[in-house]
Amino acid sequence: MRVWDLDRQDNLAVLDGHGGEEVYCLCLNHTIVASGAADSRVCLWSRHTYTLLHVLEGHVGVVRSMRVRTNVHGFVLVHTLSRLQCHSCPREPSATARGSR
Repeated sequence: MRVWDLDRQDNLAVLDGHGGEEVYCLCLNHTIVASGAADSRVCLWSRHTYTLLHVLEGHVGVVRSMRVRTNVHGFVLVHTLSRLQCHSCPREPSATARGSR
């Protein structure tokens, strides 16, 4: 997957966590981008640094849809049609600590 800045038409990052398998769905919130793919895995990426935070395994078959929620304690809930997973993710710096973008 690629992250693009549409205003500058610039490729900001390449997110490679599914080993070349087709990505079927994306879900994002203010800190996390989640990708689901044909490899039955969900990858959790930092929306600010584009780094891979976690790979969630254990789904059965292709991940075609999902919902991602985070809470104040740093837990990420990933809901798919076949599974619910809860993982602890490192909290990223707040927007004020990072500076405005």
